[in-house]
Amino acid sequence: MNEREIFLAVIEITDPAERAAWLDQACGDNHELRSCVDALLTASAQASQFLEQPAVEIPDGVDRTLLSDAGDLDDDVAAATSGEAEFRRYLQPSGRPGSLGRLGHYEIEQILGRGAFGIVAKAIDEKLRRVVAIKLMNPELATTSPPRKRFLREAHTTAAVTHENIVAIYAVEEEPLPYLVMEYIPGQTLQQRMDAQGPLAMQDILRIGQQVAAGLASAHAVNLIHRDIKPSNILLTDNPGERAKITDFGLARAVDDASLTSSGVIAGTPLYMAPEQARGEPLDHRADLFSLGCVLYQMASGRPPFRAANTVAVLKRVCEDTPRPLNDVIPDFPAWLEAIILRLLQKDREDRFQSAQEVADLLARCQNGQLPPELPGAAAAMASGMSAPESPEATSGGSAAKTAPSSQKGVLAGIAMTLIGLVLATVVAPRIAQWLKTPIPKLPDAADRGGLWFDGRDDWVQVSGLDWDYPQFTIEAFVTSAPQSDNGTIAFLGSEQGEDREWMSLFDGNQAGDGKRVSGAAIQGKEGYENAYGPFGGGERQHRALVYDGRTLNYYINGVWQGQRWSEAHEGMQWSMTELRLGCDGGGRRFFQGTIDLLRISRVARYSESFTPIASLSADDRTLAIYQFDEGAGTVLHDSSGHGHDGTIQGARWKSPQPDSASTEPAGN
Repeated sequence: MNEREIFLAVIEITDPAERAAWLDQACGDNHELRSCVDALLTASAQASQFLEQPAVEIPDGVDRTLLSDAGDLDDDVAAATSGEAEFRRYLQPSGRPGSLGRLGHYEIEQILGRGAFGIVAKAIDEKLRRVVAIKLMNPELATTSPPRKRFLREAHTTAAVTHENIVAIYAVEEEPLPYLVMEYIPGQTLQQRMDAQGPLAMQDILRIGQQVAAGLASAHAVNLIHRDIKPSNILLTDNPGERAKITDFGLARAVDDASLTSSGVIAGTPLYMAPEQARGEPLDHRADLFSLGCVLYQMASGRPPFRAANTVAVLKRVCEDTPRPLNDVIPDFPAWLEAIILRLLQKDREDRFQSAQEVADLLARCQNGQLPPELPGAAAAMASGMSAPESPEATSGGSAAKTAPSSQKGVLAGIAMTLIGLVLATVVAPRIAQWLKTPIPKLPDAADRGGLWFDGRDDWVQVSGLDWDYPQFTIEAFVTSAPQSDNGTIAFLGSEQGEDREWMSLFDGNQAGDGKRVSGAAIQGKEGYENAYGPFGGGERQHRALVYDGRTLNYYINGVWQGQRWSEAHEGMQWSMTELRLGCDGGGRRFFQGTIDLLRISRVARYSESFTPIASLSADDRTLAIYQFDEGAGTVLHDSSGHGHDGTIQGARWKSPQPDSASTEPAGN
């Protein structure tokens, strides 16, 4: 074995002692070979910290094309090299209150961001009286020829494309520093949107995807490849008619000059680059389509399709692995949209869509309810059964779940898809279908408790001011979902909004194509998302329980175990929970329709195997909060645990105890 083969084999061994022993055996007394492998491992460790950031410094003698991660040179990674103080040296004084200074006829109002390549500022164009964004080159780089050329190339390449889904370049100047004058986009990036909200709604996926594809089609029409399509390079305007706009053409190239940078480093962001891009091969516009597929996958699942512990492992997955089937992550995900995404993610570019315009037109038709005809590449792959090889970040119930040791590659069941005419009908994944057949015993007859009725539109209960920091939780509730309940969150326990937001929830799933629904439990931590699901029991009072023991997520219906999701990445972490919502999720988008009549949250994993639910939950020393739902009136839901975690009722209505009315909406609703 040579150094490359040894490196690719040993990179998947995470235990230091096991790795050292393996290397001792593989390299033997060949100290030169061992040194080279160690250099590769060192470079990989450095690279793993910058999956979406600039180029990694590779030790001398190491194959640069193997470990490169040029990333986005405009990401916020080396702000100290320039800084606002350095930038102000190049501004002229201004008499305008609040202005940082003048640059030509532009009043600089605010620094929007800093990065290794420069500073982006909000400014006023004094001549045209409009708000603009100005991108100024880092002074330390402005005197260096290659960076200066790249900076100016971004202006020229972007200016060559005029499209409503691409950030417009208004002007380019070179004194006192090179700078671009661009369209100012108030809003946020797609990455920021997903960080705050998680997976997007179906119509948002279709709309944003269609607009990005349309912008790419315009760039491809003038022979440009973006090479770095990813969520942080897609801006979303904050006006009522939200529009997606592609930005940062700093890595763009003409088709005949689109593989390696001048230094021999592969340009792009590993999490979103095409296989041919990862291998440093010549590129064409279809590389951008693969990246678009990665973005669509992440919008749907909340996670990129190819995740791993380090850069090299990511590149290996991009080149070799099949992403987890979306319908294995999201039980009711439409097979027709998964087919579109999987065709974009084909390893061989000949099997992908052949133009961005084709994708834009297809997604536009889908937005209008015209589902696509058969998609040969992806549909055939799905029909034949797709499997996802094991990776450290891929796990069985969520977008980042782990199913089995690495020796058990390819064990995930495929998703069958039936094509009927021009419509792709969804078929529930085999695992879900089996659960739907599993009998769930009904709860013993009991007097109707009444409870709170949630209308599925805008009702919820808010409990704020929590300070719960524990490695384990149990959320259990007696609920009666309305028969038509669709995509609603029963209970959401989470932390404050932010990049590393943590949460767990009980929910009802969307209707699948064969008329079946599912219920489930989900958990989102700093390291990933997991869910477990079982059958939907609309109209029946059920006891549902989410149990997380610090390592595994378990879901129970009426005491019967429905599934387990395990993720080593979560082991030992503390869950800092600061808010509880009943009847909707943290984003205020998925509202539950039905009745909740009893709910308890505990700081331990109360159940580890199937059990018989007791008729009436009570508080003990492990209880954080318990709600009996017996007030019958008022706008306060009282915590009877004695801890004072009362909730404010927002719209939900009290339902009086009545025989045979467990799933009935209160009179007058």
